Parts: sequence; structure tokens; C-alpha cells
Amino acid sequence: MDKTTILKKAKENNLTVEWSDWLISARVQNLLLINPNLLKYDKFCNDTLAHEFKHTGKMTKNDLWIDMVEGSIIDTLVFCFRHPKAFARFIPIAIYKKELQVDVNTIIIYFVIGGLLFFILRM
Repeated sequence: MDKTTILKKAKENNLTVEWSDWLISARVQNLLLINPNLLKYDKFCNDTLAHEFKHTGKMTKNDLWIDMVEGSIIDTLVFCFRHPKAFARFIPIAIYKKELQVDVNTIIIYFVIGGLLFFILRM
């Protein structure tokens, strides 16, 4: 997928696109943030963007569910190791355009993983 196609799909979904090396991709309200290096990996790019287009841009149970069950952690980690700045995506709190952004879904996922590990290790 190329930039023109991404911009066209974003426009169809009433989204603005910004490019950033400091993540893989993210949807914040009507803004779609995309790592330009994602364009080098067609299948991962298509899967990632399909995932982002499913989000509502709001904090809903459906958005949390999408983040918890979709996507390949292996592909994500491979991408991050090839483009280390993308590891910043796993930090749930960031400052973007002088505003504090909190990724509640990531925080919830960390608590779920932590709870599962705690439960498993206590057995």
C-alpha cells in the first residue's frame, strides 16, 4: 500500500493522517498516526491499517476488544526491532503536540497481562 492509497482510505473514513516514526499506527479521535516505515511491509501494513480503520476513535468496549484480540504480536515485535523508535508505542502515556495523551487500552491490557502472570505464578 502506498501513501496515496492510505490518504484516500483515510479521507473515506473522515480521518486525517500524520506520519510519525515513534509508533506503528494509532487512531486518536479523527487522526490516524502511521509510521512511514510501515509502507515497506505490504501485508503488515494492510493488516495494521485494517485494524486501525475498525476503531471508532472513541473509548469503547469494542475498541478495547479490537486491541486485545486482533493483530500479530510476532509481526509487531519484528517491526519494532527493525525500527526501534516504534517501541515507544508500548508506552501508554505520551505528550503529543503539547498535550498529554493516555492510551487507556494499553494500560488495561497491561493490567490483564499482569493479572494473568500473577495468577499463573501463584499456582
